[in-house]
Amino acid sequence: MAIVYISPTGGAVTQDGLTADTAYPYSSLSTAETQAQSGGTILFTNGTYANGTLDASGVTYEAVNIHGAVFSGSGDLTLGSSSNSVTARKLKIELGSGSRVGFYGATTLMDQCHLTTSNSFVINVQTVGGKITNTLIENNVTDTSYAFRLGRAWNSLSEFTGNTYIVTGLNGAGVTNIDFFTSGPTVAKNCIFMSDDTANTVITSAENTASSSTNCCFFQFGSGNTSGGTNNKFEDPLFVDSANGDFRLRPSSPCINAGTAS
Repeated sequence: MAIVYISPTGGAVTQDGLTADTAYPYSSLSTAETQAQSGGTILFTNGTYANGTLDASGVTYEAVNIHGAVFSGSGDLTLGSSSNSVTARKLKIELGSGSRVGFYGATTLMDQCHLTTSNSFVINVQTVGGKITNTLIENNVTDTSYAFRLGRAWNSLSEFTGNTYIVTGLNGAGVTNIDFFTSGPTVAKNCIFMSDDTANTVITSAENTASSSTNCCFFQFGSGNTSGGTNNKFEDPLFVDSANGDFRLRPSSPCINAGTAS
């Protein structure tokens, strides 16, 4: 196993990753995966990469600088496969129209990522298992379909912890549904679920979201999510400036020190 650098452009020379022309170009991803091998890491230098498939078994795909490597485009970003699990860490994922994240692998992990999308079915969990942790998901929904599915009726994640999911952009102009399937082991913990709709009319369906969550915060997330679960809070998380993408918590936020380590 090895640590291999990759960039959107440039040739494989010294592979030290210090400059773009000495890092693996993205077109040589398969070469980098062969070099890294299972247990190795591919570090993406700052730049924009086309959505594609990251599925080399046991490989960690990580941005050198948090959210400096941006995956975007019209295609899906596929993480793992039915037989291979991977780790995606510190990546920014900008899904184009009709694009989604395909989530495969029993132990695939998405950690410290930032996902922006205007699509339905944002994350398609295709195999049982996998984890999403410490990730920000901004869903600027533009239709009246399902905005988000955490798992599917027959496939669930093993962990959904420390994440923020925010529905933005509708402001009462439409209606969307949130599916939070819990037929498997998926349980949200230490998460924030929020809609920016001041009329509290955007979310019309959120199956078992609050009732299957622990130490989470829900705000303007639909009439079915105003109570229940374990140690949940149902109030404004008080972001610094969510309208302009600043999701840090103010010192007075009720979410500070409200999580659980267990």
